Amino acid sequence: MNVSKKTRILLPVSTRINRELLLKGFDILKSLKNPDLTIFHVIELPVTASLDILEHNRIVQELQQQLTPIIKWIEEQSFKISSKIVVARHISEAIVEEANSGDYDLVVLSKREPPKGLKRIFYRSHSDYVTGKINCPALILVDKKYSSSRL
Repeated sequence: MNVSKKTRILLPVSTRINRELLLKGFDILKSLKNPDLTIFHVIELPVTASLDILEHNRIVQELQQQLTPIIKWIEEQSFKISSKIVVARHISEAIVEEANSGDYDLVVLSKREPPKGLKRIFYRSHSDYVTGKINCPALILVDKKYSSSRL
């Protein structure tokens, strides 16, 4: 019996996605052997909040409703997907932890425009942080607006 190995892909998402950018990434992913996507969302909590996800059940349910159209749209692109919602203190650290403990072959990240004004001084993108700490390759999808503003 010849069982084909799946290419496990971690796709961190927010409730707002750039569908055009993701479609370009999906063209690349479709060329991989038996791609299996895990849609991953992190609920970032302050230090004073509990990290027990059961205590945040209402937020998780609302988030699942918001992510349902995104998940259905990705399934329409002919991908087998699963979804995972976690709570954490920092989004970037949660992505790194999942990527390194989940036996993934690839992490797909999208690079967005950084904040304006003084916030930009202290800003470090999730993709910069994550790519330096994960144990697998990363595919970074860059929005044209972001890349042209950096030239």
